[in-house]
Amino acid sequence: MQKSKLFAVLPDYVCTPDGMEIDWEGRLIVSCPNFADDSLSGCVIRIDPQDMEITKWFDVPVHPETGIARNMGIAFDADYNIYLCDNQGWSGREGLAFKGRILKIKADENGILEWHTVATGMEHPNGIRIRDGYMYVTQSRLSRVSHPSGHLVSCVYRFGLDERNVQVT
Repeated sequence: MQKSKLFAVLPDYVCTPDGMEIDWEGRLIVSCPNFADDSLSGCVIRIDPQDMEITKWFDVPVHPETGIARNMGIAFDADYNIYLCDNQGWSGREGLAFKGRILKIKADENGILEWHTVATGMEHPNGIRIRDGYMYVTQSRLSRVSHPSGHLVSCVYRFGLDERNVQVT
């Protein structure tokens, strides 16, 4: 039987880690929405596999209307552009529902070089994967869609990697 052990103690600027990816250097990249503390911004951190050093790579660009970012799912494309699910509505706070976004970020070792919104108007964008020129995004709740069973409805959206400003309705 294998005994579990603590992997890492995260710094004070991370209270809620979420999605993970491995970058071109073999570092663990962690998307941190920081839902548990509204005073903390959503950020992305790197954990070096050699010395386990944890560094903040960048703060996620905030939503222009809400002033916050709550990034969850993360994925890289073949060119190591970063795609993030910004799940604004997860907290349930009034005014944040349907403000979810998918962001495409180009970054270097020092942080963000440029970014844009791929899609907006999402209720709960959560996980993301890249395959064959498309991103597949789970939306974990569709409150505007009802099913006769009364069960929760969710979905997967597909967007092209070069799409911009898609308004999800």
